[in-house]
Amino acid sequence: MTLESLTSDYSSCFGCLHGLGVDLSTGSDDKSAWEQQGEEKTNPLSPLEEWALPSFLIQRPLADETPRPTAPGMLTQLSDELSNLPQLEILDISHNNIKELPKNIGELKSLVSFYASNNLINALPLSFESLNKLQHLNMSGNHLTTLPNSLNNLSSLKEINFDDNPLIKPPPEICKGKILNVIGHYLQKAEDRDEKILQKLFRIVSRNLSGAQFEFFCEKLQIKKPMIDVLMKKIDTKLEEAILEALNIWRVEKDPPLNPAVLRDQLTRIITIMGIQQLIEKVTALKLCTQLFKL
Repeated sequence: MTLESLTSDYSSCFGCLHGLGVDLSTGSDDKSAWEQQGEEKTNPLSPLEEWALPSFLIQRPLADETPRPTAPGMLTQLSDELSNLPQLEILDISHNNIKELPKNIGELKSLVSFYASNNLINALPLSFESLNKLQHLNMSGNHLTTLPNSLNNLSSLKEINFDDNPLIKPPPEICKGKILNVIGHYLQKAEDRDEKILQKLFRIVSRNLSGAQFEFFCEKLQIKKPMIDVLMKKIDTKLEEAILEALNIWRVEKDPPLNPAVLRDQLTRIITIMGIQQLIEKVTALKLCTQLFKL
């Protein structure tokens, strides 16, 4: 079944949903040329060497760095209209060239089995945590570097496979056992650690930003002008408090909400763009420290 028939004619589509399952895979179990070319691409660093180096000094190869040929019938994307199939129980999109999943995939409330191996997918959308009935998940052979902390909320999951992804968080060793509790425990510890680092970064900024730099900083955070005016009234007597308040407003207004690690990276880029050397040095020191002594 092609994606066009799935999204353009639901009446005929439902007639083809055998047992409420949709198979959009190419149906090939043989290794294609791009799979064979990528087999030998491994990280030359040992686990100990990786632990000792900051992550930004480690160049991890993607699961597939060679552009894939798009064979006839291969899908490159999934339509958002897939969410119009709330009774769908089985979805197989394996062996395609799909780069991202629809943001509303979480609306497939009846989905029990999801097979998406050997694609180009680099992230799981936030709504993925809403797939409460999901029992079988195969995301092997994609471009995933991180897994969402909410993955542990999918309590119905029985079978998971994240093999052959360039994972950083969690590392591949954590996922090899294919045990959800182990993966979830690691992700939760990583989330707690990232939150502590973010709060430390907030304190560094609040103690090293001057009143003269505050308004420009708020503009870079894209805080609305009326709120900036309110915060500016505090800087003469409560500068550190005003900076922390601005940072918390910036965080809360993110839609969708971002995890601490992403917020940390965004804030670091803002500080770098501002070019405040003293602050940049302190933030760089924090980054090196947390990478060298990561849990």
